[in-house]
Amino acid sequence: MPPDDSENTPPPVGATELPSYGMEEDAPTGWRAWLHGGRLLLLILLLVFAALAAFGAKPLYRELKARRALAIAERAGEALDAGNGAEASTLLRQAALMAFEDERVADRVTYFAARSGDMASVAALGRKMETGSASNEELLVFGERSLGAGRIADATRALEGLPAELPPAEAARRAALRAGSLLAKKNAGEALTTLRDAISTLPTGETDALRVMLANMLLSNEDTSGRAEAETLLEQAATNQGPEGASALRLLALSRAGISPDAQENLAGTFERLRNHPASSPSDELFIARLRISSDPSGKHTAIGDMVAQLKSREAPADVRVTAARWLIGQQANEAVLELIAPEEPSHHAGALMVRIDALSGLGRWEECGELIEANRGGTVPDTLYHLFRARIAESRNEATAAETEKRLLRQVVQFAELPHILFAARYAESVGWKPEAFAAWRILAMDKGAAAEGLRGQLRTLPNNMRASDGADIAAKLLEIQPNDASARLSAAYFRLMAGQMIDASAAAAEEFLKAQPDSADILRVAALARLRTGQAAKGLEIWPGDNNEPRWRALHAALLRAAGETRQAKAAAKDIDQDALNPDEQEFLRGL
Repeated sequence: MPPDDSENTPPPVGATELPSYGMEEDAPTGWRAWLHGGRLLLLILLLVFAALAAFGAKPLYRELKARRALAIAERAGEALDAGNGAEASTLLRQAALMAFEDERVADRVTYFAARSGDMASVAALGRKMETGSASNEELLVFGERSLGAGRIADATRALEGLPAELPPAEAARRAALRAGSLLAKKNAGEALTTLRDAISTLPTGETDALRVMLANMLLSNEDTSGRAEAETLLEQAATNQGPEGASALRLLALSRAGISPDAQENLAGTFERLRNHPASSPSDELFIARLRISSDPSGKHTAIGDMVAQLKSREAPADVRVTAARWLIGQQANEAVLELIAPEEPSHHAGALMVRIDALSGLGRWEECGELIEANRGGTVPDTLYHLFRARIAESRNEATAAETEKRLLRQVVQFAELPHILFAARYAESVGWKPEAFAAWRILAMDKGAAAEGLRGQLRTLPNNMRASDGADIAAKLLEIQPNDASARLSAAYFRLMAGQMIDASAAAAEEFLKAQPDSADILRVAALARLRTGQAAKGLEIWPGDNNEPRWRALHAALLRAAGETRQAKAAAKDIDQDALNPDEQEFLRGL
């Protein structure tokens, strides 16, 4: 029987994969193969990005720009907190230019600009307050700035808009605003109570500014019984490492100023504490120098030298040193100005140029002055200053023709100059007695809304001799339209109207009213004497005559009073040798026939 091989037969080969129960598909080919896997995802992403670019790029870009502008605005706020107004102004300008069309940016820029003192921005906050959309911080700033501008009603409205409950820092500011408003309303007692209550109830860290305010009020009071309390308050606030602490030390220094040895020792110690305070700035050196000199005039030279040395060692910025230099010029410390402002600085800082030129001219160093303006003409030397100092240099050399030529050019170019340069020219020309040039500059300044009052006052002071009193009366009337309650404007109006023969009764009554209020003022006495001359009371005018101060216009008025009172011989003697070229046509009338 043949052997059975079934056990040795290999099993049939089966499939190595389970069979597919779906439909079989062919492998992708062509463009479908290219889109397979990661490439498809990449294409989808590209399409999404293209859609965003087409429909969402602009809004996204605007949002990014707005956020950046907001960040810049917040940096401006930090600069304001640090007392750096110039940096804050630059940052706010950047933020506004970047995205002012965004409402959020506009609000923050307006808020910080209002904090810096821009009154147009303060008015914008007031409009928000009217609509009920102003935040607490906006109401506080509106109230604080309104109070500073003397608008007590607006400050009160801001107080009324604040809620009863506020965070401690804002509650402290509200207390200061309320106290300031009460003080402006002559309610000092309630203002003191408001501050004391806030100091006792609010957290200590939030009340140091209130302590300084309360101490200032106590020290300003004629009643000296509060000085000890003020000293305690200031010592408490001086431990504050922020601006409040530095303010406390400044007020302590003011309260301790005196000429006794003990006072000087206390004052010197307070100055050192102020210098070493974290919130002290180089500008404190000018404060210290001023207080040292007012406290001990005999130490003026030493105080000035120390200030210059401190400003240099503290590496004070140019703006601070220029401010100090302007004060030094007023102290006739021209050599100190040249030490404080380096020779190379005028080439890149207009203020440094002006004070250095001022100092050189004050020292009579006209050659150096000329070299300086020629070297910087077209840079930091504008045409106004160029012709101004060229005229001054020519006068110093007795070159009359050249001086008149430069003055004529000055009167021409000042019409197109920037306001700061016009103001400098006006003040400088007035200080050296150039009436036509000063008047021309003041007249241009008077066309600017912000400088109108100062420009009109300057015109009244420098009215050229070829103009009549009626011109002065017109200028005074414009000044009264701007500042109707200003005493000096009212006195000027009365004087020029009396000189011009206008509104004599009303002007004479105003002069007598001034005389009653200030009987020792020489200027008021002269205006009142003029009023009595115009109203037929020359003898009574002579009774109050205070002297002519050797001024041609007052000498002429005195002669006119004597003649009208029947003292002809004395009138002729008084009129002798008066320089009629120094008189205007109305003043010359006083001397006609004498």
